[in-house]
Amino acid sequence: YTNESEGIFSKFPVIIFDDFTTANKFVDFSFKVKSSAMKILRAEKGMDIKFIYEFIQMLHFPIGEHKRYWISEFSYLKMPFPNLKEQQKIANFLSSIDKKIEQVSQQVKQTKQYKKALLQQMFV
Repeated sequence: YTNESEGIFSKFPVIIFDDFTTANKFVDFSFKVKSSAMKILRAEKGMDIKFIYEFIQMLHFPIGEHKRYWISEFSYLKMPFPNLKEQQKIANFLSSIDKKIEQVSQQVKQTKQYKKALLQQMFV
């Protein structure tokens, strides 16, 4: 969150990509651009941005040297694209799996907290 009004990016959804670390996020809300290393990726017509994001999640480049990975590596990659309808189906399916993973992660976190509370009560 920021109170600033300049440099706010609000044409979304997009993928933000850190050129030095390759960290990336799917973003569907306004955000403040604060880094020259941040690449803002948008889909061309006929391409689904969520599908592109999911595809990028499968890419793994060893990070070892200090360089701009988008410029030197990622921008040259060729991606296979099914038609737009198939892209959307794949992206929606993978997003639903991500939601399920998040739900299970929250359950695990809550169960660990419950266990911790029980252990604390045992030794009071």
